[in-house]
Amino acid sequence: MRILYLTEQYTPHDFRFLNSLAKTENEIFTMQLSASKFRRESREIPQGVTPLENSLSKLPFSWVRSRAYRDVIRKWATEIKPNVIHAGPIQHVAFFAVMNKVAPVLTMSWGSDLLVSADSNPINRWVTSYTLSHSAGLAGDCQPVKEKALAFGMQEEDIFLFPWGIDLQQFSPAATSQIREKLGWQNQFVILSNRAWESLYGVDTVVKAFINASKHVPELRLLLLGTGSMKEQITQFIETSGVKDKVHLAGQISNDQLADYYHASDLYISASYSDGSSVSLMEALACGLPTLVSDIPGNREWVTETVEGWRFAPGDIVELTRKMMEIFASRGNLEPIQAAARRKAEAKADWSSNFLILLNAYQHVVEKSQKEFL
Repeated sequence: MRILYLTEQYTPHDFRFLNSLAKTENEIFTMQLSASKFRRESREIPQGVTPLENSLSKLPFSWVRSRAYRDVIRKWATEIKPNVIHAGPIQHVAFFAVMNKVAPVLTMSWGSDLLVSADSNPINRWVTSYTLSHSAGLAGDCQPVKEKALAFGMQEEDIFLFPWGIDLQQFSPAATSQIREKLGWQNQFVILSNRAWESLYGVDTVVKAFINASKHVPELRLLLLGTGSMKEQITQFIETSGVKDKVHLAGQISNDQLADYYHASDLYISASYSDGSSVSLMEALACGLPTLVSDIPGNREWVTETVEGWRFAPGDIVELTRKMMEIFASRGNLEPIQAAARRKAEAKADWSSNFLILLNAYQHVVEKSQKEFL
């Protein structure tokens, strides 16, 4: 089978998919439609995957270039004649892929494209409806994505649901961390946030709650990974609040270093306003890290209150502050939660198992297309 894998930007998630696809007997091609912003994957495209030339990949995404995106997809799809096109997110890449009608498309939702962007304005709603109605199948990572796709009229048999998953050997519990020792935080309670510094992910909420909590609990420390468009705002919060010596800004961390940051931490926090099955949450669970996450549908599939961790109302700084302090107070009794976190990851987040569902989705799309031409 020839598979054309289309994505907007080349991210660690894309590397995970392409690296696994490269190990199959399929012939894999890939193309990035626009320039990466903050989360570009540092690793090269895996050996065995053929990258397709596209000058648009050096430019930021713009609807002004819509025809150019459509045309470059048609050019390469006509030349390589894929059996299936894997394309996402919905409103950009998948939309341009289905417009060409040169090969059946498996649209892949990236979570927020359906859960947030689809209803953000009338144009996005029309684009989403058009894309899904012209897709031979949809790959999603959580139940809320499936429910939203059904509401847009997709048939249940055309929807393939699986968490994107992680490497359970790479992300596993460990007793020590060089990072913790280097920071001199061996005897402190370390909180980790590694979401992108964008409004959707609520990193500013985490920082504000930490500032409040640290006034009452001086042992708290914050490991803040990543960057984003809110960088100036977030760094200003930290610098003017008097907690600068309690926060470590680690910046963008490569995938092979990530596990050590989980091992350096006592609690993982995500204040996202919308998520599918968050890969960073899965990584934290797999490392046996208790979690404190926003109470949104995607997170409820992974974190049950007082089992794998705790939840708080999205954007509620007061509740988040209180729960930070309560978890610190119970820090001597976290072993059952650590064990439950690892069990949840083992049960649901194993990429080697979840990846097989994607291969089934490709086969479904090809067979469905063949039947339509009989």
